[in-house]
Amino acid sequence: MPNAGSLALSTGALFSISAAVAHLACIAVGPQAYRFMGAGEKMARAAEAGSIRPAVITLLIAGVLFIWGAYALSGAGIIRELPFTRPALVSICTGFCAAQASAISGMIGAPFASPNLGIRAVM
Repeated sequence: MPNAGSLALSTGALFSISAAVAHLACIAVGPQAYRFMGAGEKMARAAEAGSIRPAVITLLIAGVLFIWGAYALSGAGIIRELPFTRPALVSICTGFCAAQASAISGMIGAPFASPNLGIRAVM
């Protein structure tokens, strides 16, 4: 029976990998997917204009999310241990927490929120 930590890491991996696949779907579907997923009008218009920039940015984000999912699977013991698993998981968790704090503070209009941070909720 898996412990709570392994279950949490497995669930996190599922979410990270699902988010990566959703990012790849944006590239396949096109500008309307960028709008739907909240990438912004600038990204959607660039995709409509045939720019490669939105696809490159989206591929980079998807790649990071796949790597984060792999680290979560590694921490859960589902795949072999990756280099620096523990510090990587701490960093990844900190990044997700910062993104959520930024998203939440933006929703409630907290004074420390900066709309120009560029950090968005991943899920």
